[in-house]
Amino acid sequence: MQNSTSPREEKDTANTVTSDYTPKEYTFREQLVFGAKIAAGAALFFLFIWFYES
Repeated sequence: MQNSTSPREEKDTANTVTSDYTPKEYTFREQLVFGAKIAAGAALFFLFIWFYES
């Protein structure tokens, strides 16, 4: 015999899951580290383009 759930059981389990969609609060240090990573990535990209063109 198959183990299947009825639509009513699926609905009940779906309602018990709650999600929190509030944005995460980042500290100033985390923001600086993230900004440094973005700047380093952009610098590497432009450095690659510069060497490729020369």
